[in-house]
Amino acid sequence: MRYLSLFSGIEAASVAWQDMGWDCVGFSEIDKFPSEVLNQRHPNIPNLGDITKITNGDLDALGTTHLVVGGSPCQSFSIGGQRGGLEDPRGQLMLEYIRVVERLQPKWFLWENVVGVLSADDGRAFGTLLREMANLGYSLCWRVLDTQNFGVPQRRRRVYLVGHIGTDRECAAKVLFDPYRRNRCLEEIKGTEQNTAGENEGSSYCDVYNGLMSEVAPTMTTATGTSNGSGPKLIQTAYTMSTFSGWSEGYGSLCASDYKRPHAHISVVGDRIRRLTPVECERLQGFPDNYTRIKWRGKDEENCPISLRYKALGNSMSVPVMKWIGHNIREYDERYYLPW
Repeated sequence: MRYLSLFSGIEAASVAWQDMGWDCVGFSEIDKFPSEVLNQRHPNIPNLGDITKITNGDLDALGTTHLVVGGSPCQSFSIGGQRGGLEDPRGQLMLEYIRVVERLQPKWFLWENVVGVLSADDGRAFGTLLREMANLGYSLCWRVLDTQNFGVPQRRRRVYLVGHIGTDRECAAKVLFDPYRRNRCLEEIKGTEQNTAGENEGSSYCDVYNGLMSEVAPTMTTATGTSNGSGPKLIQTAYTMSTFSGWSEGYGSLCASDYKRPHAHISVVGDRIRRLTPVECERLQGFPDNYTRIKWRGKDEENCPISLRYKALGNSMSVPVMKWIGHNIREYDERYYLPW
């Protein structure tokens, strides 16, 4: 499988699919820090840069592309933003995604965005995407998936739209809804659970708030819980600060703007409190430890700005969900079609 990643960010797709033998033919990312993460973590894959400047010749030079994956910027659709929809220049980047798919005509495409896209512009923006992709000949299926159901303790609901060209018009639905495939692939993902952070991780990044506590809380740890709740919890009690609901118990969702809010994500253990570390945020998104800790502007990895790491992680797709969908696509193709 050869795929093109658009709006790549720090590239959850390639991390999710690295054990599947798939080849990424290129990235498209313009933000400087995520672009440098791509450069250092995936040095052999070209970054085509600004999607609006990618020409048909650039796309043709990629050769056969079986899948296009990406999530166009969500700010114009998020309930936390102005919700300008397609009137927002960022919202119009959805049309660039359609342009690339139309040119490449991949067998599959996968598009991700915030749940707010379903209601932005009274649903016209999402409806435009569905109509244009259907006009290109794709069978379509979309589903809202929550990261907390895929082996990591984070509430992160996102819309995933799968498109497929072929004789089986129910193919996309089988990828997102087949119970057999979901259970089988989910077990593979759950087998990779790990401690949320090492024993001493976090002390260098901890913030103690307003003098409320005299000690920084110990690191969160994960443990294998049971379905009936009798076993250990996946992580210790965490609280998130939401603009809309105030303090709320739960794991919350990582956001790109968290670096601006020092108390956006904290861990509470007994009477002690601290902020989540970048490594913990990487694990909440399913990335390897220190994936975003890179050499940056002449500084070594140890001095990589944590604010940029928080922002990049908050903007990213969730690796476990992408892995599940990728496994589903591969299994479907191997079952009904010749291998790539």
